[in-house]
Amino acid sequence: MTVVLPQRSDMSSPVPDMVNSSLMAGPDHTQGRGGGQHGHAERGGRFGIGRGGRDHQHGGRGRRAFGNASRRQKFRGSFQAMGGHVFELPEESNDRTQYNKTIDKLKEHVKTTYRETYVEIAGLFSDPMTQPTVKRPAPLKEDTTEDNKMIRNEKLKIYAKRMEALEQNLIAVHTIIWGQTSPAMQTKIKSVKDYETKFDSHDCLWLLRQVKAITMSYENKKNPMMSELEAKEQFYMCKQERNESPEDYMHKLKAWADVVEHCGGDIAGSWKNVPEEFGTQEEREKAALDYTLATAYIKGMDRTRYGVLSAELKNSYAKGQNDYPTT
Repeated sequence: MTVVLPQRSDMSSPVPDMVNSSLMAGPDHTQGRGGGQHGHAERGGRFGIGRGGRDHQHGGRGRRAFGNASRRQKFRGSFQAMGGHVFELPEESNDRTQYNKTIDKLKEHVKTTYRETYVEIAGLFSDPMTQPTVKRPAPLKEDTTEDNKMIRNEKLKIYAKRMEALEQNLIAVHTIIWGQTSPAMQTKIKSVKDYETKFDSHDCLWLLRQVKAITMSYENKKNPMMSELEAKEQFYMCKQERNESPEDYMHKLKAWADVVEHCGGDIAGSWKNVPEEFGTQEEREKAALDYTLATAYIKGMDRTRYGVLSAELKNSYAKGQNDYPTT
């Protein structure tokens, strides 16, 4: 069984496929190739003071380096395969959809690179997220046949190999997640209880939960009820921006729903408001969350682009025709 680890551009580096330029504050802080008339050297070298400028020590061309160095480059993470999709603090990205976009890209990369164990790793991308694991063969009854015992022994061998491959691939996935996490967010995660234990065990589920909580502005040191109420407020106030795509708007809306859930709350409306065609009370209760999300989506749509659609839905309902989406 093949175990695929991230390719390192430099085996001495702890981060594979590192994009060094994305982690630097800016370009080289050198000032040109030489000094002016009063410079340190007539031509200078790579670390000279500048080339132009007859009467100034730092030279004309050399000053441009300071301007470039002051422009901090956007953090793109350590893995080129992630295409610049990263996990950042809300104040760093100002994009509520960033977490979902990065998760989608991570899922795509993992599905392609770690195919043999993707079925198990996919638990990290489910809703709710689950711990990846390999199902162990069921024990046999005491009076089982020798043939069944032999079959189970072979299954146990396959199980052991698959489990080993999964463990190695999860280490690789953990490395990718951490490499795409901004230094500022890493600092926050390091302050969380049990960080060292969870990090050393390469617990991808724990790491993604912390990233998600921080991305969604959930503070575990804040009053939990206050956090839940604030998250619900953000969900109910969520609106589609004028130039925001329907997909990004849905990502944003679901992101706030996830924060509410993370805080222990629930945004699902009453099952009694779910159409009767959904079936029994139990079936309507199960459908309440999706129905609430669909209704909230319609409620928050950009009126400039979809105002007519919203009005038509209201008018149709008033006439006895329920055309509201259900999921």
